[in-house]
Amino acid sequence: MYPSRENSTDYEKNIKLLVYTVERAIDSMPEGVEQMCWVIDFNGYSTRNAPPFSVAKQTLSILNDCYPERLGSALLVDTPFIFNIFWRAISPFINPVTKAKINFVKGNDTEKAKQFSKFMDVAHLEKHFGGESDFVYNHQEFWQNEIELDVIRLKRLGISVTNKAEEKKEFALTEEDKKLMLEASQQESQTV
Repeated sequence: MYPSRENSTDYEKNIKLLVYTVERAIDSMPEGVEQMCWVIDFNGYSTRNAPPFSVAKQTLSILNDCYPERLGSALLVDTPFIFNIFWRAISPFINPVTKAKINFVKGNDTEKAKQFSKFMDVAHLEKHFGGESDFVYNHQEFWQNEIELDVIRLKRLGISVTNKAEEKKEFALTEEDKKLMLEASQQESQTV
């Protein structure tokens, strides 16, 4: 996560996106994996991208109450002075078990990689953190994966993509999204 890239002040939608993202992460977990590791890069963070205190408290409440024990660790990278003030204000509201899972990562790439290696395989860590991954975000690939995960989730919930979504217009999908979801559903049913 990159808080410095936050460009929205629609905090209700930000909270919904948080829940959606956590749910997608859970859906993506391999069998037997129950916890996730968050890497939050604070480079470029300022008061301009900081959420209001009430939103931070709501975020903590959702994560503590709805996703207990889903957090394996949170690695906060290069937190600036302004965040440290915010941290002192919000940390009393964090469950002590959760608080113990939060780690601050600082230093040069080698020092960061050493700290990260305690929590993950650095082969999966992006190079700018001292890892080995050449990951480059590709929205088309990302969105295709999201659609495939949604098809699987909808099937698991017993919701027909062609019936319920089209008849009741419950999902705000473009025609291309619907086509991709239907194709993914058909491909999945052919492989089963």
